[in-house]
Order: sequence, then structure tokens, then C-alpha cells
Amino acid sequence: MRNRRRAGTPPSSDSAVNAAYRYLAIRDHSREELRKKLADKGFPPEEIRRTLDFLEEKDYLRDERFALLFARGQVRLKAVGPDRLRMSLEAKGISREEIRRTLETLASETPEEETAREALRKKTGDAPSGFSLAERRRLTAYLRRKGFGYDTINRVLTTDEP
Repeated sequence: MRNRRRAGTPPSSDSAVNAAYRYLAIRDHSREELRKKLADKGFPPEEIRRTLDFLEEKDYLRDERFALLFARGQVRLKAVGPDRLRMSLEAKGISREEIRRTLETLASETPEEETAREALRKKTGDAPSGFSLAERRRLTAYLRRKGFGYDTINRVLTTDEP
């Protein structure tokens, strides 16, 4: 008898699937993140590939969904900009094209300048205005580390709007 897998059935070893289910029950993961975690558990590469394909088939694993949820969370909780999001998503194995689409979607939902203002409010308090040159340099460096571009930083630091 041949060892053929019917469409929609899990790979031969349920342990890789069960381990993946446990990881996905905690939070969404990218395909690459989950691949690394399963490899660290000692599962063979072919079994990992079959498990990941099965999970994608069942829509339990989708890089597009993961990227958007991750990016929204980072903007909402940490007020990070597009440059930092791009680096974080690349580190999680998301494709450049998917990162581009995610950042476009995010920009239409929450303007970058608004997020930068929020990051500035968290750093300086409720009513930031009238910064000295030294404060501007320090805040510029802070906002760059948060992933905002110089144009956005300049607009945020030069307007009186809190």
C-alpha cells in the first residue's frame, strides 16, 4: 500500500501538526516563524513543509493576515513607524511584496504623522511644543529609532498641534 495523503488530511506525523496548533493557539505566526520553531523542536524538514502546507490549506496559517495583525498591533501599542515595521516583518520572513501591501493598508488606516505624534506624546507628555535644539535632536533620534522618516519627524516637531 502506498503512503499517499488525501487532500485535506494532516501529514503522517500528528506531532508536528499538534505542536504547530499549540503555537498558533497562542498567537498568529508567519510561515517562517513557525518553520523555525518546528525545526528547533527537531522535526524533519519534509514533515515541517507538509505541516505548513496543510495549515495553509486549512487557512490556519497566512502570512498576509499575520503581517497585518502584527503591524496593527505594533502601531497601536508601540507607535512605531513604517521603517521599523518593515524591518520587523522582514525578520519574521514576510515577503517584500506582502510588506509593501501591509504598509499601504496601514497608511490608509492610520496616517504616519498621526502615529508619530502619538509616539511623541508618549515620550514628552500631553502638550509638546517649543523644543530647544538639543531636545529636537534627542526627539529626532528617538522618532528615527521608532521607524519614522525625517520628513514626518520634521512636520511633527515643527507644528504646534499636540
